[in-house]
Amino acid sequence: MNHITSRPWWRRTRGRLPTMLAATALAAATVPLAAAPAEAAIDTSGALILGPQGFPQWYEDADGQRVELCLDDNLRCSTVSALLNSAAGGEAMYWAAVAAPPAGLAGQGLEMDVSAGFDPTSGLPFVTGRIRIRVRDLVPGEQYTLTHPYGVHVATAEVDPDPLEPGEELDGRIRFIQEVGCVAPEEPADGTPAPAAPPCDFESPLAGPLFNGFLRQPTAPDGYLGEGLLAVTPRPVENGPNGNDFQVEGPGIPAGAAPTTDFLVEGRLAAPVAATMANTEFGTQKVGEPASRTVRVRNTDTQSVTLDDPVLGGTNPAQFAVAPAASNGCGTGPLGAGATCNLRLTFQPTGTGFRTAALRLPNDRDADNQVRSLTVSGVGARPRATMRGSLAFGDVSIGLRKTLSLRISNPGDVDLVVASVRRSGSTEFTVNPTGCTRAPVRARRSCVVAVRYRPRGRGRDGASLVVNHDAAGGQTRVALSGRGVNTRARVR
Repeated sequence: MNHITSRPWWRRTRGRLPTMLAATALAAATVPLAAAPAEAAIDTSGALILGPQGFPQWYEDADGQRVELCLDDNLRCSTVSALLNSAAGGEAMYWAAVAAPPAGLAGQGLEMDVSAGFDPTSGLPFVTGRIRIRVRDLVPGEQYTLTHPYGVHVATAEVDPDPLEPGEELDGRIRFIQEVGCVAPEEPADGTPAPAAPPCDFESPLAGPLFNGFLRQPTAPDGYLGEGLLAVTPRPVENGPNGNDFQVEGPGIPAGAAPTTDFLVEGRLAAPVAATMANTEFGTQKVGEPASRTVRVRNTDTQSVTLDDPVLGGTNPAQFAVAPAASNGCGTGPLGAGATCNLRLTFQPTGTGFRTAALRLPNDRDADNQVRSLTVSGVGARPRATMRGSLAFGDVSIGLRKTLSLRISNPGDVDLVVASVRRSGSTEFTVNPTGCTRAPVRARRSCVVAVRYRPRGRGRDGASLVVNHDAAGGQTRVALSGRGVNTRARVR
């Protein structure tokens, strides 16, 4: 699908609204043709490179500015990834720019974006480029010229249908919407369900004027085209094919009235590679023991890329390790367009508590540090060992045996290793440690050591059990006591 519509598909996700566009005539566009064709993410075989949400990995304008969906940066993205799924609907932006109406006018002003979302009827992913102008305080029935960075339009101000308050005058308005790309079918007027939309041709938005060159702010941070739609202060822009301001001209507007020159801009430059993990959280890991995960690296570009050695940064980089590029699956040569390779990332905590780091993937095509770091985390923990401090056998007849059990518990979050359990002291006590030394004691589990007392003569006996383990302290002693008695003598 590649067309202009009067009703944007994303509005259908929020309930039926009044018609958004009165009859509007397009004047001859003054936007020059693009110097080079815009592109979507297509690999060398001609197949689209899709991201995890099902949308193209990036779009590129005629100036070579390549943008990806801005999903996970709450400071510079107007949406979050949790809202972008076929069940919840939602939308996210590849690029967007907004400007307030020129001085003396009211309304939402100028809104432009290349957005992604899901059709609420079919659940299919769609991408649309749209320009929307909404201004008020105009003279009803008069024509106005609307000039913006991507074209010039002539529109007639209509009467605002809202009821007028006492003493309020008729308020003329213009609501102009132009969309190019994939748009869901219009709902029939009789209220029957709209027909199912066909799958989106993700290259169709490229025919719209926005791809002649995305607006950008000279003040934008590295890796971005703007400071974000959530920024407090609009700022001047550059790169507009038809200038860098928004102007409305016509009856009632003073000649030479100042146009709007400040915009809010959202757009994140696409990186040539991306790293993903099935789970970036290593969970709880025993201090000193390594846990490994696979990091999948994908070349999202249409050209090959050569990875340099991965770099670990962030708060606790020393707690993680990744092999150099030359010795892992991503260092055997250039990574072709759309190709993937695997890195092995290890977490080996040296102490207890939460640990986090950021894995960065420098490469020969990322001079602007556009590749997003992969944040990983884990918790270092030590096992715990709890047990009774003593075992008292009481009186035991000479030559007879009595067995008691010593329960060793691990209330911690990682395995406890009991290396050995031995007796120290009187040989009347013997121990069978195999119940705790044959295998680690799992978190929140316990094991049992059998201790036997067999007195050979009258009197008190004492000894200790020495339990060696890898919990704090490394060793625990348990006191053993008993008394041998001559029960036969008592009977006489």
